Amino acid sequence: MKKITLLTFLLLSYVGFAQISETGTPLGQAIVTSASSVATVEPSGTIGTNFDLSSVEIDINHTFDGDLNITLVAPSGATLDLSSGNGGAGDGYLGTVFEDGSPSITTGTAPFTGSFQPEGGTFAAAFAGEPIQGDWTLQINDTFTAGDDGVLNDYVINFDSTVLQVICPADITVDSDAGACGAVVTFDTPFAADAMGNELTATQTMGLASGSEFPVGTTVVEYTATDGGGTSTTCSFNVTVNEVSMPVLVCQDITVELDAMGMASVTAADLITNGTFQPTALPPVSGAGLPASIPVTGTGGFPCVGGPTESIATVTETGLIGTDYEIDNVEISLNHTFDGDLEISLVSPSGTSLDLSSDNGGAGNDFINTVFQDGAPSVTTGSAPFTGTFQPEGGTFASTFAGEEVNGDWTLSICDDAGGDTGTLTDFSITLATNALVVSTGCDVTSLITLDVSSFDCDDLGANTVTITADDGMGNIATCTPTVTITPILDTQGPVDIFTGTGPGDGNCSTVVNYDPVTSSVTGCTTVLDIVQTGGLGSGSMFPVGTTTEEYTIFDDNGNNIGSYSFDVTITDSSDPVFDCPSSLAVSPDDTGNYTIIDFAADATDNCTASADLVITQDPAVGTVVADGSVTAVTVTVTDAAGNTTTCEFDLTVDATLGVNDVALDRAISMYPNPTNGQITLRNVGVAELTEVTISDINGRIVATVDLTDMNTERQISLDNLAAGVYFAKISSENASTVKRIIKK
Repeated sequence: MKKITLLTFLLLSYVGFAQISETGTPLGQAIVTSASSVATVEPSGTIGTNFDLSSVEIDINHTFDGDLNITLVAPSGATLDLSSGNGGAGDGYLGTVFEDGSPSITTGTAPFTGSFQPEGGTFAAAFAGEPIQGDWTLQINDTFTAGDDGVLNDYVINFDSTVLQVICPADITVDSDAGACGAVVTFDTPFAADAMGNELTATQTMGLASGSEFPVGTTVVEYTATDGGGTSTTCSFNVTVNEVSMPVLVCQDITVELDAMGMASVTAADLITNGTFQPTALPPVSGAGLPASIPVTGTGGFPCVGGPTESIATVTETGLIGTDYEIDNVEISLNHTFDGDLEISLVSPSGTSLDLSSDNGGAGNDFINTVFQDGAPSVTTGSAPFTGTFQPEGGTFASTFAGEEVNGDWTLSICDDAGGDTGTLTDFSITLATNALVVSTGCDVTSLITLDVSSFDCDDLGANTVTITADDGMGNIATCTPTVTITPILDTQGPVDIFTGTGPGDGNCSTVVNYDPVTSSVTGCTTVLDIVQTGGLGSGSMFPVGTTTEEYTIFDDNGNNIGSYSFDVTITDSSDPVFDCPSSLAVSPDDTGNYTIIDFAADATDNCTASADLVITQDPAVGTVVADGSVTAVTVTVTDAAGNTTTCEFDLTVDATLGVNDVALDRAISMYPNPTNGQITLRNVGVAELTEVTISDINGRIVATVDLTDMNTERQISLDNLAAGVYFAKISSENASTVKRIIKK
């Protein structure tokens, strides 16, 4: 931490401490037309009260003293003529002392050596009541500059203490240390002396000791000295530590809707997220009609004989207690010879009454500057005369009047419910406090918040920049600039969320969605609206499976974004997987007399799920061996990622009675590649001459016939014009035939 040390008496010398002597600067300067020298006095005091201006010492060389006018000027500007035009052609003021009670300077001759009284009168009379602290100026004017000049060699001003003195340092002002809520400050202990110049010990009686860390704010430091006769005196000075940490503002952007009249307002609390509310007292509002007699007539009696004494304080502010304002205090003063007779209450503009004091004080007299305030001891604990601060007998202001409007007449009502005594209500006031929003700098220093704009209308539609300022009163100011987006009351109509599916048999993983247009109208402002789609696909578009958000932005005629509308379009996959399912199927056994079941859903496809991701179940499973002559019920189920399912059921017949020639032909014939993208090669490695191939779909419908009479070993057959699926090719010779299964991808 930095140290601030006050060199209290750097320019101050003491003669037995009873005298303060200050030497002027500059010295050794030429006197041509004029010259001046300033002696600065640091200690405080008053001439004629605790100090005398005892003397002024000067030393001047000059070749014609009669040309010189010499004047002493006090810090306040008061002047005293020391010598004007004295000495004729004589030379110099050598070791000249001006002091009260000596012969006048006008009686002397040059060179003026010795002690003289100023020409203009005494120091005591000329400077009575003047503070000694400040600049004392010796002013020399040469009234005839031709041929003569001189030099100011010395100037000293002396003050004598007339009473017991403790002279404190001047006030100290420093900035807080880095990272701290204060600063380490050191200073010299003041010297003290009695009127005879005997040095005394000054003892610190208030504030922190030298070398302490002084907190942010002002701390009063006081010293006291006591002479041998028991007489004491004090001096004090202020140590002020300025907070240099910047206030911290955390602001947020907000959107505010205009009302039906096209108006809106914001507060700092709407825009700042790190503020706290702190009560700030307003000027008190005084009651009218005072002074007023208690009771109004007669000497009182139960319940309120003579009528209640009332005074009304009219509050012009508007707001709610607990939200916008608090009742800081109610202050009353009254004279009465038996306080125990009095019923004192406060009545709000809405008629709610709070008992301030009832029958307290017994035979005691008066309520003198009595303050009622929440949190203080109850008035029932006090005694007459009630002087000080008390909480109302009936409870707190906060709970009694919570939510009530402050605007209107607040009535102090006093009833004297017993006869024989009278009094006078002399004063009544009510003080409100606002709940001001403040932010902290981190050292318990709060900053008041101001906004450069808080009201908005139709001309402010769209984004507006608001400047918020936090000022801690110590020169530390922070700002932030949140955006307040103003929108009108919009009546916007449009589709609600849409849910639909791709539809059965739909080969697309999407579907076309049409919806009604978005429309909007405005209340409270005259503006032409432009509604622009700023997100999504738009009505009539192909929407993919999943959720697409359709977003529309509403602009006013100045291009300001004043509103938006959105809804979701959710498409689910409702299409089943597709594969070729035979109604029934007959096959020949292999050489072992058996047939191995193949994958009957190898060609399965789906609109959204990739073929490799389809879940296929087959019963019996692929690879199951069935015997010749058997009829097997086959069930195939294909499920996509959305849970859509296609099931195929058919009978598989294994029949060896297709003939010997058929079997031989079947073994000689092969077709590849299978599955195929379009072209497939028919290969015959046997001796039988082929006549034709007939291609049928899964339902037995013939889709192609190819003449094979001129075929050699191989023939290329095009399936490009066929859709993907399972087909059966029946290859025939003159005395046999066989069937091959083809998968077209």
